[in-house]
Amino acid sequence: MRPRDGAGREPLNAVRAGTGVGAVRRAAPGPPAGAGTGLWTTGGDAAAGRGEVRGWAALPAVERPGLASADLSERGFPGLWEDLRRLGVGVEAGVWSVADAEALAATGLECVRVLAEIIGGAEGTAVPRAHAVLRRLGDLAVPGPRLLHGEHAPAWVLVDEAGRPGLATRIGLEDVLHGPAGEPVEGNAEPVRLARARLVPGG
Repeated sequence: MRPRDGAGREPLNAVRAGTGVGAVRRAAPGPPAGAGTGLWTTGGDAAAGRGEVRGWAALPAVERPGLASADLSERGFPGLWEDLRRLGVGVEAGVWSVADAEALAATGLECVRVLAEIIGGAEGTAVPRAHAVLRRLGDLAVPGPRLLHGEHAPAWVLVDEAGRPGLATRIGLEDVLHGPAGEPVEGNAEPVRLARARLVPGG
């Protein structure tokens, strides 16, 4: 869930987060509503990002994210983890590389899920890169379920790869702007429908 303002920015502040989470929960009350915490939302200012996340304390429980993604490659992961846990928000650790997997293991912090993200790069290298990250997480006994996904060129390849061992995955316009055959898609629901058809028999 990434609410945007009128200029297309993705602010972390309580007003935007609460509005987005509330809307998602009304439409789909079952799954936990997640939020991102990427540093690009505050122009790379980690302190400002943590300040906005702390502002979620003012939100009623129904408008507070159930989980939030926090990337190991960005500054201040341990502090952000602590802020989120104080708020009762589960942490989804974004791991982009083997080095990130090692950094997560070194923190000793447990997360509700590990998000193995293969960002960019050649489509043909996506699966080996994904396997390297997942294998290192396993070698280091990092706890938590895994979600595998890619952005840009590797996105659809990794939807298929996630389906083979039964890993969770995700897809949407944040990740890729076309379907698996390069066809245009209309709206965020269409790539989800296309992914489900590839992963679920009769889906």
